[in-house]
Amino acid sequence: MDAVTYDDVHINFTLEEWALLNPSQKSLYKDVMLDTYRNLTAIGYSWDDHNIEEICQSSRSHRRHLQRHAKINTGEKPYGSLQNSEVFVCHNSLKLHKRTHTGVKTHECNQCGKVFESHGHLQIHKKTHTGGKPCVCNQCGKAYSRVSCLQIHKRTYTRVKPYECNQCGKAFAT
Repeated sequence: MDAVTYDDVHINFTLEEWALLNPSQKSLYKDVMLDTYRNLTAIGYSWDDHNIEEICQSSRSHRRHLQRHAKINTGEKPYGSLQNSEVFVCHNSLKLHKRTHTGVKTHECNQCGKVFESHGHLQIHKKTHTGGKPCVCNQCGKAYSRVSCLQIHKRTYTRVKPYECNQCGKAFAT
């Protein structure tokens, strides 16, 4: 299996495409890219040949995103959970994690009443009511409601399987 590269999983929006995204889509994109950085770093991907500042700017991120990424590279996880041994790179991740222990869900859908732990999850859910699919594959035209779903779809063209079973070595795209 070929090694996964950053270019295999990165989606770079043009300024025109970026302008079409709403704030929750932009936030989701940043979260997906941060997860991508985490996953690639976790499997030993080297960032030596990439200009991280340029990458963060290309994803329309802020200084905080770059600082968060720096913590990922150093392995620094200053925020810990008292309920278990999990540690997190950023404070917001810890806050969200704590909600899994308390069961508190403060974000309610005004259309169906379903409740979510985070505003981002509520925004993703709301798309099920509107049927909106703003993320379109530039190769086949298939549309998706989330950037992350489009990224997974694009793996059918690249045949990238970034997730590997540590027991048997079998690789998976999702």
